[in-house]
Amino acid sequence: MWNRPAISLLVSAFLCGATSLCIGQQEYTHSIGSTPELRPSTFSLWIPDIPATTPVRGVLAISDYEAGREMYDDARFRAWASQSGFALLRFDLRSRDTTLNLAKTQPALNRLFNEAMPHFAGVALRSELASVNMIFTGLSQAGWQAVAFADLAPHRTIAVLPIHDSTGERVPQQALITTGLGVPALHLVGRNDNVNMGTLAAGTLYAQTIVNFVTTRRAAGGLVSYLIRPNTGHTQWEGNEPHGVPIMIDWLTAVVALRVAPDPAQPPIELSATDGWAGSLNVTFNASVPWITATSFSIAPFCALDQSTQPTRLWLPSYGFASQWHTYLLTGQYATFAPNCPTVPAGPDLNADCQFDVDDLYVMTQSPIDIDRDGVTSPEDTRALECWLRRSELTDMSSGRR
Repeated sequence: MWNRPAISLLVSAFLCGATSLCIGQQEYTHSIGSTPELRPSTFSLWIPDIPATTPVRGVLAISDYEAGREMYDDARFRAWASQSGFALLRFDLRSRDTTLNLAKTQPALNRLFNEAMPHFAGVALRSELASVNMIFTGLSQAGWQAVAFADLAPHRTIAVLPIHDSTGERVPQQALITTGLGVPALHLVGRNDNVNMGTLAAGTLYAQTIVNFVTTRRAAGGLVSYLIRPNTGHTQWEGNEPHGVPIMIDWLTAVVALRVAPDPAQPPIELSATDGWAGSLNVTFNASVPWITATSFSIAPFCALDQSTQPTRLWLPSYGFASQWHTYLLTGQYATFAPNCPTVPAGPDLNADCQFDVDDLYVMTQSPIDIDRDGVTSPEDTRALECWLRRSELTDMSSGRR
């Protein structure tokens, strides 16, 4: 966990030349003129109050289309950035043609990596910004742009978090691209979202195109999943569903723990499916609102599944997030997984030490456990837990078994 200095965030633009002691929240802007491929672009970079001698670990890059400003200004994302050692970047890189296919997006990515970030590295006196790795996110077409960026620059992309990403006719071409399959992705789907006003009979149901895209990428080995947001349409940032932001932040935290190397200047750590948790989600597509409904869902460790079954399961970054994902689908409510002893311990705290660790897992495997929260305890659940326990021990999940 990133330990942030106990310094007040009162300085909105703190610039100093003392590179060893300079601490404070910093914000910079940079503008680039129009080109044949792109409209004029404006970038805003916010850096939390971390010592100048401590490198920025990554950048959460938020497209300014639709919800970009809300995310960039949201105190919860800024708190996450401070705790994680990340900067926030807000940008507008929409092409003149709103179809953000790879041919149109490459100039945008070049502008971001070759001009904007090197500029910020100079003015902020932080050389690591010139080559820092990024998480891309955005709403609608900006969410689709995030996916394209991961395919174009997987070596610089930690993860992508598309929100109600616009897919449509781009699904077939993008689904065949394999360069970004190793980049973790979580697609947020609005249960009431049908921005293109298609019909189920016409085969243009908006939610269905996203699900089909995720399913195709997962079958090809992509580290990808999706989550249905209840009571949410296309352009709602939060609207009637206030739990989306906390679960986004927890997904970001879980992925960063897996992907960011001790030396953030190195490329993101490569993962395989078995580095995460498997989620099974069956849905129906409806002819009217809600356009998509979850009918059944469960979680399990990948190592407990037959290899032929694994590509049909969604990829989730950790057991903790998988539990939240499952609860969210079941109740529509966000459930905290992180330890909050003694009120809400992290997981079944069976040895009463207010932790969820290997010791608790050993106790849990002594009798049937309802690990997938389907209301039924079964030997299958227990075997799945044992399988994950063995893998956790190999990866040194805790200090050891007492």
